[in-house]
Amino acid sequence: MDVRDSCWKKYFSSAEIDEIKRYEAIQLPDLPVDVKAYMNELIATPRSELFDKVNQVIHPANTDKYWIQDTYNNCVRLAQSGFYPLNDVIEQGMGRRIWSCVDNFEWSVWLSKLYSGEKCSKATADASNKDRCLSDVGRQSSGRKMDYLFTTKKTGFEVGCGECALVGGIKTTKEFQDAGFKMPKVMRDMANSILATHAGLENELCLVGFYIGGDAMQLLTLGFPAGYVARLDGFGPAHFPRNEEKICSLQNVVKLILSGRILVENANRKIERCQMTPIGRLGHVSDCIVHTFTHAAAPVSDKKKKRKCQ
Repeated sequence: MDVRDSCWKKYFSSAEIDEIKRYEAIQLPDLPVDVKAYMNELIATPRSELFDKVNQVIHPANTDKYWIQDTYNNCVRLAQSGFYPLNDVIEQGMGRRIWSCVDNFEWSVWLSKLYSGEKCSKATADASNKDRCLSDVGRQSSGRKMDYLFTTKKTGFEVGCGECALVGGIKTTKEFQDAGFKMPKVMRDMANSILATHAGLENELCLVGFYIGGDAMQLLTLGFPAGYVARLDGFGPAHFPRNEEKICSLQNVVKLILSGRILVENANRKIERCQMTPIGRLGHVSDCIVHTFTHAAAPVSDKKKKRKCQ
């Protein structure tokens, strides 16, 4: 259930929709004390002195402060290099240049791993293939490809995903397709995969998703505050500054990424603490979450594609 979609006004009053939004709503977690203090120092520093302040101390590698320092320096380099406007840049180039802060973040140092670059989701593959049988084998699905996949290091569960789109703007078709359908569907499949063996997390699990559209980032959350209904919510957008005059706004991007990592860590800890669901009969499907999307098998064509001759 996307609480931002106006379609729910047909079924709920304004007061009921507001109650749904507020009930056990997921909040942005507090940053670590040292990181929060460091961010406050940068926020209080005038823009003309910010670059010197960022590089005043060489922070140890694989720390949050080191990553923040590198993110600010990369932002300044891009602004001074003439990289903008984004006229001849492809999605992969934008992800590697502007949003390299997501890839360069030391996810593996903590409790999670990041796979970037069109990685197939195992959770969606399992969801699509669950109805396959020997009498009607059909085609095996490989799962939806995501630009970012976040997994737990020990258990290997997928706990988050992300999409990077070249198209920016408000309420674009690309945003509706990725952030409104593709990502929630993948996150729902991830939740089903976890709850199939950890049913005790039904009302505690929170999955995250990063949607990047041009220079803007949103943090999506999928939780189950009551029963089996999944609620899609989010924070943002945070805009990556395109010039040095706006570099102070980078703090919002940094906070959004750090908050997403903390939510991923929290999900990982909950999975590790939760007891495994007792085994059942083969073919039994967990009823923790009602299926809200219908998986459509990819059409198989017998016709071979012909190459067009120039």
